Amino acid sequence: MTFVRSLASALTFTLAASVACAANVPASLAGEWFTGAQYPADVYTTDLTRAASSASRLLVEPGGTYVFTRFDSTHVASSFGFSGYPITCQVMNATVERGRLTVQGGRVTFKPLGVDTYLAYSPASLNNGCTRYAATKRSKPGGETDVATWTVRAGKLDLTFGKDTSTFVRRAPPPKPAPVDTGLDRVLRGEWQLGRVLPAGAYDPTGTVWTDAPASSARLTLRADRTYDRVTLLVEREYGCNPRRLTTEQGQVMEKGRVLTFTPRTSVTVTQTCEGKIETSRNTVGPYQETYAARVGVTGREALVLTSKEDELVFVRPAAPEGSAPPATTGAASRSAPVPAPAQRTASGTWDAVVTVGDASLRVRVELQDDSPRVIGFGDAPVLFANGDSATGTLNVGLDLDGRTFELGARGRFDGDRYQGEGEWKLDGETLGRGTLTMTRR
Repeated sequence: MTFVRSLASALTFTLAASVACAANVPASLAGEWFTGAQYPADVYTTDLTRAASSASRLLVEPGGTYVFTRFDSTHVASSFGFSGYPITCQVMNATVERGRLTVQGGRVTFKPLGVDTYLAYSPASLNNGCTRYAATKRSKPGGETDVATWTVRAGKLDLTFGKDTSTFVRRAPPPKPAPVDTGLDRVLRGEWQLGRVLPAGAYDPTGTVWTDAPASSARLTLRADRTYDRVTLLVEREYGCNPRRLTTEQGQVMEKGRVLTFTPRTSVTVTQTCEGKIETSRNTVGPYQETYAARVGVTGREALVLTSKEDELVFVRPAAPEGSAPPATTGAASRSAPVPAPAQRTASGTWDAVVTVGDASLRVRVELQDDSPRVIGFGDAPVLFANGDSATGTLNVGLDLDGRTFELGARGRFDGDRYQGEGEWKLDGETLGRGTLTMTRR
């Protein structure tokens, strides 16, 4: 194996060691070392096409053997079929080298036992319209011995060959899964009411309906996304009059340890004095907290008890309208319930296609992606590309036949899981005749 001595070029290792010297591999050197992206272990040995960027891995076993893998990625400009739409295609080269190593002090000697190279192949992830290539594999036994100085500091391995140094790092630990935020507790979600709640619209602070309310009431709506709406009407009892204060607020609510923290984003407070004067203030309600408890109330309805330093408020779920019946789930009532409309069908999916020109027919598989209405896709050989418009029913399919690019520009109709169309059969843009395209979705 040959180390390329520049930072612009990835390393190719030549390791030398014998089984008798296996004990010379220090624990600090043994393990996996990486440059660039870090892929699962099998990508570096058996599943090479899953790598999508330039990177390398050096695996040093305590027994004195190693595996070195290097990926080189190249991007080239291309175009999508005959449309001229610019795309970027990718080509990969890979080297997998196995050998032995020995360590003497700060020097490590590498001796390869076999090297496999995979040339000019396409990665698993490839832009639509790009031609896919299989790897050309070349293998050779052994290779020249190479010697490097090495140091390990702060989790980094420096290998120096002459004047050139390459730095590797240990595999980064997998990220800790982010806590799943399912939103506000389901027990709290929905509408809650306190007292004899006024009709909808009566709590409008710009109106006057609330100024005749006989008693205090409140309405609280808590949502899964932790937003809330709250309206509180306080009717006080004073000698000779009943002043009222209406407060409406909207904002965020957070739940922790049976405590709800309300942070108003906007608020409006309207006060009616004993003299009938109306005073209004805006955004004067600051954040506040209330402990909560959810239970079933004495009437059998769900209850939410909110407690602050001042008092205890008992909210309940809104009562069903008088005379209404619970929604039926069985029998004739369920059969008369509205049926959801079927999901809109698109061209997306895997299709078994038949291209017919004259007396000749060709069966191929096509994978389509429908961006409504733009359709793009690819398929198994000899399919090179596919593009069209699901709204107009046009579909162009490019085929590689005997090293030449043919294209059928069909116009038809996507009808559920079938498509049938016909159009011109072309070679390099020149019309040769007409053909048909029939497809069935798998």
